[in-house]
Amino acid sequence: MARFDPGVGSADGNTQRCKKENLRLYGVAYTTMTANKHTTLFDGGVVKQVTTPLQVVADDDTQEVQLLNLYPDIRYQTIDGFGGAITEAAGSVLRQMPEETAEKILRGYFGPEGLRYSFVRTHLDSCDFSLGNYSAVTDPQDKEFKTFSLARDEKYILPYIRLAEQYAGHKIGVMLTPWSPPAFMKTNNDRNHGGKLLPEYADAWANYICRYIQEYEKPWHHGRIFDCAE
Repeated sequence: MARFDPGVGSADGNTQRCKKENLRLYGVAYTTMTANKHTTLFDGGVVKQVTTPLQVVADDDTQEVQLLNLYPDIRYQTIDGFGGAITEAAGSVLRQMPEETAEKILRGYFGPEGLRYSFVRTHLDSCDFSLGNYSAVTDPQDKEFKTFSLARDEKYILPYIRLAEQYAGHKIGVMLTPWSPPAFMKTNNDRNHGGKLLPEYADAWANYICRYIQEYEKPWHHGRIFDCAE
């Protein structure tokens, strides 16, 4: 994993992490900015941290170069924030780590001294970042979703969303993204290998997604859902 310290003018103790120089190119003033990329590697069970200096420079003959080009006068859309995915696979790895290591990782992403992520994306039922296939409902006869269960989420996903919020110091938005309807709702009766939603389950699938959102919004689960992918 890698994180960047663009931090214009910021400093870490006595170590200067970012430097600005006013230069001129073809009579036009521009700013050169340096930044650091911090990469964490796991090599043979040993954590290694590598810092690589990077530099932002002005365009040269219309060619965008190096790390980042900033055009503050050009604006398109509003960015609400940045975030990362908390999947069952990620939760499984964090669960196997010493608590202090998992805390360090989550603080690095969501904490005020880290990247300050403000959003999380996770999957509705299993996805390709899960430990296996699963659905919150597996009984085709359960039209009212009475057997609906978030047991897998409660084990591997929701605890780390709660910890992320704890380390962030505020609520974070959650994007629930469906990969596939439950197998019994599909033409191939399989969450994998293609297939399509059976027309007779169109309403049930919509209600299923809504039920997921409602469950995640309950105080003992999460409390606020930011979005749900179409």
